[in-house]
Amino acid sequence: MKKLIALFTFILIVLPLSPAKSADSIVRITSVAHQTFTGEFRNDDLAQELTPSGVLGLLVYTPRVENTTWVIDAALIDEVITMTGDYVLANEAAPIGKEIATAWLKQLRQITAGQQVVALAYG
Repeated sequence: MKKLIALFTFILIVLPLSPAKSADSIVRITSVAHQTFTGEFRNDDLAQELTPSGVLGLLVYTPRVENTTWVIDAALIDEVITMTGDYVLANEAAPIGKEIATAWLKQLRQITAGQQVVALAYG
């Protein structure tokens, strides 16, 4: 009986305290909505976020790390895909993000190849 109690104590106390393998890193690619209900972009802020020095660019323009889980907002990807074509800004300025969006998507495909990708649902 004492051996059984010692075994349960070991399982409940010692094992959870032992160091685990390094956890997979998780990268979250999300942003606020940039398009209006009519499909126009409010401004070109998304293009700035996609540059290598932008918030979203810093996530994908990095060295590849194995065992990374990518959690990606599907609505954001749709917006970036829209930017790769001819898109319109609500403030009637000239859009600058076509090449930036194309390069960002290419880099996203390269860095996530063979990795676990979780697509967030539209919400």
